[in-house]
Amino acid sequence: MAEVLAIAALSAGAALLLVGGLVHLRDGRALLASLLHHDVLPYRVARIAARTTPPLQVLVALAAIAAVATGEPRFTPAVGLAATATFLAMACYLAAAVLRNPDATCNCWGKAQPLTWISVIRALVLAGGAALYLGESVRALDTQELLLGAILGAAFATALAVLPTATHVHRQAQP
Repeated sequence: MAEVLAIAALSAGAALLLVGGLVHLRDGRALLASLLHHDVLPYRVARIAARTTPPLQVLVALAAIAAVATGEPRFTPAVGLAATATFLAMACYLAAAVLRNPDATCNCWGKAQPLTWISVIRALVLAGGAALYLGESVRALDTQELLLGAILGAAFATALAVLPTATHVHRQAQP
């Protein structure tokens, strides 16, 4: 069961990384504008981050998808470590952005959404899921286990993507 949860967590993280990376690749200027608005990185570092982060997100996501799809145990340590490091770096950056600029927004899903502590928690949960995958010696899973892990991962990714938006809409609706 722990293996299925590890697959689900990594699948969710991969889906979110892939979507965010593709959105950032499509509109690098919006990413750079967001990074500068967050006021966490100096201009030169923000430019480098805006150029390098999206392809790295896509690369880690595709590696995670390949590792899950093939069940190849040789991929487990590298993919788990890369995904864990990616999500921990995101959590640290997001925490700094929230502390530095409480009105900061993120365009990771193609539209501006507020950065909140929920964003930080989401990144930490995904880092924990990737670490769980790293800690598991994932054996070759049968089709049913892979399918269950992928379905749980899709549901988890959807919940994590929708949660910040839902809480923001709820806060706006309150008198």
